[in-house]
Amino acid sequence: MSCKKPNWILLKEGGERLSRDGIVPFTRRHLIDCVHEEHPERGEGSLNPIIQGMTVNLKGGASGSIGKNIFYSVGRGLFEFFNQEKHISIHKETELVQFSEGTKYTEDYIRDFLMDILYRRIGLEGSWEGSGKAASFNLKDEFKGFRCFAERSLPYTLPAGEIINHASDILISNDENGKYISIEIKHRSSVTDQFKCRSYDMFHLKKSYGSNLLGIMVYVKTTTGIGVEHARSLCYFFDHYFSIPIESKDAPVSWAGLLLVVKDFLKS
Repeated sequence: MSCKKPNWILLKEGGERLSRDGIVPFTRRHLIDCVHEEHPERGEGSLNPIIQGMTVNLKGGASGSIGKNIFYSVGRGLFEFFNQEKHISIHKETELVQFSEGTKYTEDYIRDFLMDILYRRIGLEGSWEGSGKAASFNLKDEFKGFRCFAERSLPYTLPAGEIINHASDILISNDENGKYISIEIKHRSSVTDQFKCRSYDMFHLKKSYGSNLLGIMVYVKTTTGIGVEHARSLCYFFDHYFSIPIESKDAPVSWAGLLLVVKDFLKS
């Protein structure tokens, strides 16, 4: 007898099973495979848009699933169950900072904007020092020992033994335990060389620091510049790639996924 449960229920049950098994975050493939184990007749083409519609911070999807508010996207192709207290708090805090009308967007502006978001979300109140490229602050007590810097250098070693300093746009570091988060920001990049250079540095940083370093690329896209997916293809040495359309007025909310992966690394 065929199952009469709607696809969104089967996907929800699959996510619950994955969560019980400790597979969090999970992927679309994980969810679809869970459904196909017992219901191979459910087409992948129909399941994919339903996952989209069940995800709070994604647009579009199948009409029957929109508004279900089941999943939350924590990165490209990565999901977890939506937790109102956890995820809405991120939205509220990021919404405190908004792009203003008539702002001339530059990478420096976006760096300062992101530094402000990080400070509001994970920074220790009253610890902010400096401004622009000299800005820095301590992280909250739960992340004690970490400090966030704008334009901070981190050395890596080439195969021949030569040491090179790479200046991250934003660096979160804890020198005592040797853990680092390097955040790179690109904006209105019209040539691929800028992404290739960043990827080259990230390759050697990962070789030098391994799993103790988290690499994040943020591409804040305007109507000009290379395509989002083209840029992504060049950033394969980064652990995470986030593309954010600058013209969107809810752009601050779009930083939620980045905040989640940063916090997860800090807690690991």
